[in-house]
Amino acid sequence: MAFLGHASMYGKPYTACQAPLATILRCQWYDCPMKRFPEQIKQLRIDKRMSQAELGDIVGVSRAAVSEWESAKSVPRLDKLAELARFFDVSIAQLSGTPSAKLSIDAELARLPEDLQTVLRESFKTTIDTFAARKKS
Repeated sequence: MAFLGHASMYGKPYTACQAPLATILRCQWYDCPMKRFPEQIKQLRIDKRMSQAELGDIVGVSRAAVSEWESAKSVPRLDKLAELARFFDVSIAQLSGTPSAKLSIDAELARLPEDLQTVLRESFKTTIDTFAARKKS
């Protein structure tokens, strides 16, 4: 399976990588935020003493899909990642194994109720606009 577009996250143009996704996820030289996902999802599942089938039922996928995630043969769609993050009460960044210093604001806001997300985003935008205007002056 070729993986299209992943390199664009790192400032490179979109290109098709011919390596299997599992190889990309396991590469130590490739600083992919999702490379730790398989071990993270498995550990979170085990910590909750759940089977792959039980986790699959919760997020609406098969046991085989969960097995593929844990063995780095595939990664879940973004909507399934969000469901997993909500279920395990972690951010998507934490789910992927990203160190806390690199957590994005959006990933953390996603853990909050939508109305609170909206208020905080507007507050952040206002603050950023205020400081950006001061910088231009």
